[in-house]
Amino acid sequence: MMSLEMAAGWLARSRLQELAVEAALENIPRATFIVSATGAVERSNARGRALMQAGGAEALRALRESLREPGQNTAFEISPLFTYGNVVHYLAVQRSPNEPAADRHAIAVHRWKLTFQEARVFAHLVNGDPNREIAAKIGCAERTVELHVTRILQRMDVENRNAAIAKFWTSL
Repeated sequence: MMSLEMAAGWLARSRLQELAVEAALENIPRATFIVSATGAVERSNARGRALMQAGGAEALRALRESLREPGQNTAFEISPLFTYGNVVHYLAVQRSPNEPAADRHAIAVHRWKLTFQEARVFAHLVNGDPNREIAAKIGCAERTVELHVTRILQRMDVENRNAAIAKFWTSL
């Protein structure tokens, strides 16, 4: 029987390992996933999440194809992750880098902890699109875009849109 102290220590080590895996994934400069043998995505870094947001079905198909038939001509480089001598999961790293703006966007979303809708607005904001145009593109009211822009500026700790655009292109 496990004592309360032993259980607390085990849980603390488990959480620490979880945080270490998350930090390691975020430091890989390409879309990266930890997947099960069946192709189920268990974890991903910000670039991986952005890739799934942009083209989820196609990205998942490419990921599973790379898992089934690993090789040089696949979209992802596959590496087995061992647990007590058994392959339980795989590390899948995208072979070709994302477009630089998409990469920056994924990092920005993670760094400034933007919600899904804020991330959608932010992608248009950094291209210089006005609120009315953003609202039309993402299918919401212009006032909703204004609210998202206000929250984005607060999270980025900048005064205005121009400062947000400058920070996006210079600080990541």
